[in-house]
Amino acid sequence: MRYKSSNKSLPEIARELGVEGIIEGSVLRAGERVRITAQLIYAPQDKNIWAQSYERDLQDVLALQSTLATTIADAIRVQMTPGEKAQIGSFRPVNLKAHEAYLQGLYHLQQAQDAKYKRDKQKFSEEEIERTIGSFQLAIKLDPNYAPPYVGVWEAWDRSPLPPKDWAPRARPMVLTALRLDDTFAEAHRAMANILMVDWDWKGAEKEFQRAIQLAPSNINAHDNYSSFLFELGRVQEGVKEDELGQELDPRNDRMIDAYYYTRQFDHAIELYHSQAQTTPSDFFPHWMLSNIYALTGRHREAISELQAMDSVLEYRELAAALGRTYNSTGYEKALKMYAARLQEYSRKSYIPDWYIASIYGFIGDKDQAFAWLEKAYKARDNMNDLANPMWDPLRSDPRFANLVQRVGLPATTLEKLAH
Repeated sequence: MRYKSSNKSLPEIARELGVEGIIEGSVLRAGERVRITAQLIYAPQDKNIWAQSYERDLQDVLALQSTLATTIADAIRVQMTPGEKAQIGSFRPVNLKAHEAYLQGLYHLQQAQDAKYKRDKQKFSEEEIERTIGSFQLAIKLDPNYAPPYVGVWEAWDRSPLPPKDWAPRARPMVLTALRLDDTFAEAHRAMANILMVDWDWKGAEKEFQRAIQLAPSNINAHDNYSSFLFELGRVQEGVKEDELGQELDPRNDRMIDAYYYTRQFDHAIELYHSQAQTTPSDFFPHWMLSNIYALTGRHREAISELQAMDSVLEYRELAAALGRTYNSTGYEKALKMYAARLQEYSRKSYIPDWYIASIYGFIGDKDQAFAWLEKAYKARDNMNDLANPMWDPLRSDPRFANLVQRVGLPATTLEKLAH
């Protein structure tokens, strides 16, 4: 997408992406008909080696996608597995209005996600989630046998401010319906894996992740989720291998960051998170992760700076300024105490997870407050799968942490690894 309005030549783009072939195309809709034109270009020489146009009724647009994918695969002589061929050919005609309602739901879902953690945007985020679910439910009403909107409802609840204990029971029947309609739909298996994680059914979740990857080996979301799952269960080497595979599938993005973070190779992680923060300045996530690393390694000034950067992105600019002033006048510990207290105030109107407040108390050694907030997260079943996260290292030696891990039902081998 970053090349959509670029003036760069195809050979330049190909070199930056590290590819030899580029597919260009256009889509034109006229009434109930759609025409797709595609061409495959050998980028080093900017040479057209294949081109084709297709025209179909709009209701056949998904089948047209599979036709186009198969034709291009044949043109570049890709050897597909039988499973991949079956998946490409599995599309059926879909009600056009249902598909448009589904696409509208995806739009509102992105709007909700963008606002989720921002100051005073909880009401807006909740309204966008309602619009998202409404659009998906309309798609289901228009075409009850169309599986993606059922999974979309799960994703809407998953991204909502609702605690997982509340949304997971609602999402389960929707995802089960999607699986009944199409058991080869990889995203439905990924959704079920995430629901089972809320239930702390680790074996069931792993089975669903593996099934999703089997069905869609190039689905980077499935690989990302599964690698996180492996790290969270303390299976570090397996998680590293999964991230390495993700890096091969998506070489233009830094898929090894989690591996470096969870294995405490913080110098490598810092470098990649700084790069991520520069390329995606509207994303708070790299600043949050950097603040965790700096807090864990005693680099207090840098930790405060990254928290300020994160707060600015999330429109908590007054809090960012107050954090800096308090740190300069009274030091790190009092600054974070003030920060945690302000977060509690803001949480009345904005979505701030209980476990995040717990982590702040953990960084300053206030274990009683940290475990009090972790207990709230436990009751909400919120982020309890991520107890292997380095941000909990300051609490890990406390017997209350071992008790929490056991209550979540993590395997005994994981508990041993977490203890070290």
